[in-house]
Amino acid sequence: VCLSWIDRHANWSANDIDFYCPYDMFEVFVNRLLSCQPDMRLVQHCHVVASEHDHYLRNSGICERLSFEHQKRKYDVMRSTSISALYPIAFFHSTVVMNYVSADCFGITYPNLTLNRCGSTHSRNLGHNDEEGVIKYSVRRYNISRTLSRWRNGQICNKDSKSLCSKSVRTFGDELSANVRFSQSSKLHS
Repeated sequence: VCLSWIDRHANWSANDIDFYCPYDMFEVFVNRLLSCQPDMRLVQHCHVVASEHDHYLRNSGICERLSFEHQKRKYDVMRSTSISALYPIAFFHSTVVMNYVSADCFGITYPNLTLNRCGSTHSRNLGHNDEEGVIKYSVRRYNISRTLSRWRNGQICNKDSKSLCSKSVRTFGDELSANVRFSQSSKLHS
């Protein structure tokens, strides 16, 4: 969802919504979601055992997933293996999808790439479903490289090779990412 918001050239809209929850808040969030949408239908519940067929659980940062459907939309609720809901993002298949929306901001982990419709795959071997994700974003006209060195020496990000170096330690909210806070004066409208 975040990528469809930040990409001004997107000619597509997200058809699924993924929620990432801190380990201890998973049940609280699921119960709240179901109380708001009682006619949601549980489609699948996957636990800790990772498999090639469940690309979410191949992500080392996720230990549980519930999939729901409601009015032709798909909702996945993931439980982080940590107290941070952002932790699983570090394991996503490519930099293009390493973005998030939280209660008070949205963040882009690799803005120099993402905002130029570029990305790189994660350094690990990609499974079949990860490859499908890369193809999905390639079809959406993102230029996804299999190696960061392609961008490090190219026109995009040549000033900023630290953000693309696989040996650089990156954190959410560091000086190389983009974080936009929502207004504190906003009121919730029901």
